[in-house]
Amino acid sequence: MWQPPTFDWSLNQVHRALQIEVDSWYQAKSSAFSTVVGTKSYALPSDWRKPIAVWYLSGETRTMLKHIDRILHIVYFPDDTEQSEPEAYHIHGGASMVLDKTPSKVLTMNREYYALLPDYVAGTDSDLISTDFELGLIFGACYLLSIQLGIWDSAQRFKQLHDERKMEFLKQHRAHDEGAPDRPIVPAALGLMPVKRVILPGS
Repeated sequence: MWQPPTFDWSLNQVHRALQIEVDSWYQAKSSAFSTVVGTKSYALPSDWRKPIAVWYLSGETRTMLKHIDRILHIVYFPDDTEQSEPEAYHIHGGASMVLDKTPSKVLTMNREYYALLPDYVAGTDSDLISTDFELGLIFGACYLLSIQLGIWDSAQRFKQLHDERKMEFLKQHRAHDEGAPDRPIVPAALGLMPVKRVILPGS
């Protein structure tokens, strides 16, 4: 028997879609791990969606690793046995981060990434409406619910409100990140340290 969709279901459908569509500081998280000598592959956080920056400290320098795809990994780093300080990384199967080159010593790798945030749960998330992103979620959920229930006039109005809030959020987000598309989320004390960015031939 058909059951009408609930507001919670609609809200989370819109939430998932917006997260995939919009890369935002709202979703930015960080984690760190220690390398093991001779080990290239390390598990990703369970909520990983896509990378912002990967870096490590070496003496007084913060080294930013280059993000490459698996094909370029084969081109630039054909010898998996070669050990040195890592210069790049690629994502394998959506579950692991593979460092290139293979670490020759223990390093603390810092990962900044966009997370796939958990669904809202009825009865536990009570402070939802506070930003344009969250208002967009509310109006988007109302739009989706109206479509499912066949309330077409309301659906069009809620879609308009949803689009307005989403555009306002995107405008604020771009202003927030202007000039720093891959800025790492680092402690303030590191802000003045020299930065080494790995540049691969032809990249």
